Amino acid sequence: MLIKSLVKKGKNVLITFDDDSELKISEEVVLKNGLRKNDVLSGTEIDSLKDENNKYLIKSKAFDLLSRRLHSKGELKRKLLKKNFPPELIAPVLNELEAKNYLNDFEYAKLLSEEKIIRKKKGISLVRKELIGKNIGREIIDEVLSLYSDELLYENALDIAGKKLKYLQNSGVDKFKIIGKLKSFLVSRGNDFETINKVIHTLFPDKTK
Repeated sequence: MLIKSLVKKGKNVLITFDDDSELKISEEVVLKNGLRKNDVLSGTEIDSLKDENNKYLIKSKAFDLLSRRLHSKGELKRKLLKKNFPPELIAPVLNELEAKNYLNDFEYAKLLSEEKIIRKKKGISLVRKELIGKNIGREIIDEVLSLYSDELLYENALDIAGKKLKYLQNSGVDKFKIIGKLKSFLVSRGNDFETINKVIHTLFPDKTK
């Protein structure tokens, strides 16, 4: 088909063909392909332009999302699918971003786990659940979480349990129920039973012999 006209509309260009059919694609794709009035395009070439334009839009949206915060590859894919981009075009775009290190699931998981474990003092099981929810692969999750020692996790749990204990004591909670409430609290923060028992033994040595 012969290009009858090209009209710029914002960041896009409306292409009108000699049969009066129209195609709207980004100006970036038009310039990259050097499209001009009176150019003749085959059906295959038009389909290729559509795919190239979709890839450009996918990449633009991906960069927009990444500019707001880091994402895992799987998380970004899920969001792009919700935008109704062609699924078969999302994968190669994400693979390209990953190859260029715009996406790095290991670094993403490492930063997220540092935020949750070091700053917010959450336990391993809760952080693992959050990473799974971000579509991080289990091998990466295992590798990242192995960076945190049992001693660090214990110290974190002891710190938040100590603060919780003071709150419970000041709020008049029955002293016989305090240990149970502390255990439930530590479980809710993602701590394992071995860590919890060690913390309780530290805080109540006489009651846990």
